[in-house]
Amino acid sequence: MRVQDILWFSAGNLVNRGLRSWLTIIGIVIGIAAVVSIVSLGAGVEASVGAQIKSFGANEITVIPGHIKGKQFNLFRNTIAGSTSILTTKDENSLRSVPGAAYVMGVVDQRADVDYLNGIAEISVEGVDPLVWQDFSSVNINSGRLLRQGDTYSAVVGSNVASEVYSQPLRTNRQIFINNRSFTVVGILLPSTSGSFGSLDSKIFIPIDAARQIFRNVGQDEYSSILIKAAPGENLSLLGDTITSTLLLHRGISKEKQDFTVINPVAMMSRFSTMMETLIISLTGIAAIALIVGAVGVANTMYMSVIERTRQIGILKALGATNITVMLMFIVESGLVGLIGGIFGVLVGVILSSMMTDFGVSFTHRATSGAIITPELILGALLFSVVVGVISGIFPARRAASLQPVEALRYE
Repeated sequence: MRVQDILWFSAGNLVNRGLRSWLTIIGIVIGIAAVVSIVSLGAGVEASVGAQIKSFGANEITVIPGHIKGKQFNLFRNTIAGSTSILTTKDENSLRSVPGAAYVMGVVDQRADVDYLNGIAEISVEGVDPLVWQDFSSVNINSGRLLRQGDTYSAVVGSNVASEVYSQPLRTNRQIFINNRSFTVVGILLPSTSGSFGSLDSKIFIPIDAARQIFRNVGQDEYSSILIKAAPGENLSLLGDTITSTLLLHRGISKEKQDFTVINPVAMMSRFSTMMETLIISLTGIAAIALIVGAVGVANTMYMSVIERTRQIGILKALGATNITVMLMFIVESGLVGLIGGIFGVLVGVILSSMMTDFGVSFTHRATSGAIITPELILGALLFSVVVGVISGIFPARRAASLQPVEALRYE
């Protein structure tokens, strides 16, 4: 019997069983859909958080007050509960001598009430040094100019602040009031490519001297954080270790009494990737239980098919069909069940992951990278579903092939 004949014969048997075939296929659909949605959403979350981490700058290290013990990172600056330590200009000056540090800049970063045309919004306002600020991150101007030395009450606003926060768009040369102090908008930034966390889009940047004037709770020599930009080709892990040891020596404290945290985006991304891989593997393992149930359903259906088609098998063997041919008929049939279940499972998984992404955006009001569906994921899911189907059909196929023609023909 030719391969083409085996395919048509197997497909015909699936069609003839109708509802039973579809009930068997549904088990595979559920399992594949669960795996596809979990893996794609996990990849999307990893990409989104990766973009957020990179918003610190691919070659930038951030120092924040307060120490996070263990191997955990707090992704938001100045949010360490109970932190009483501060960063000062002396800390900034000590870091300027660190080998491999191209630029060092202290930052004052707080949320403030910003008034524009009688509309008030609470926005993150960051005080920066105009001389070196443009050397950090991706500061690209859309209109106007960047902050310059000599600016006092000037402001550069992110694209989201300019276009989405107020009823009327912000324009250059307009006046805004930050904590009741008037500032002139001198520039508007281009939308940044990073995620919402750490993005320049939702911030207002002003000279650091002006920030210290409007934020009364910040001392004249204090910083919310200190940014260090690595020289080209510098190893960020080694630079982070050097920064830590330099600050410990400068502050005259031991490692056990460390009261600051050095945030290295490379280390953060590595640890987050490891955590996400572990989580995805665990969740995929749970979803695979549905596939196991589906595989049992396929095996059960194929065993029932062997019993129902015993006489048919006897006729085929009497006409010259070999044991291998009979086995292939049943294995191809179970493989088709897996393939059809895989195709529908992938489609359902894509729809589910898309719906969950939309729900997440509407619930958190934050843009994300969404679920990531790759060709490798689709092909892998289809291949996996076919393999599950084939394996589930091996034992029923062997039973069918082992039937003796005479006994099979006598079966009622």
